[in-house]
Amino acid sequence: MHSAPVLTLYIVSFASDLDEDRWRDCVLPVFFYEDREEARRSMFALRDEFASYMIFPVCLEKVETIPMTKSAIVELLNNGPEKVIGSCDVIEQVDRP
Repeated sequence: MHSAPVLTLYIVSFASDLDEDRWRDCVLPVFFYEDREEARRSMFALRDEFASYMIFPVCLEKVETIPMTKSAIVELLNNGPEKVIGSCDVIEQVDRP
């Protein structure tokens, strides 16, 4: 029997948004990336876009899902990404240029 895959994805966020409720109360939309380098480019683009009034660092985070079974996908669709996030770790951050 095959086990359900655990997916590794990447997101970019502000360090101020790293609390428990961040998946529910997003000020900016959360964009997930399959590729770490694409996410890293987005991190620098976000930093540059908000550089003039940025207070907190911008973070690149590695996200691992729970095993993506049919039930997990139903939870994702019905209740949002917080239901399928297994772990999330900051792997890089940048301050103002």
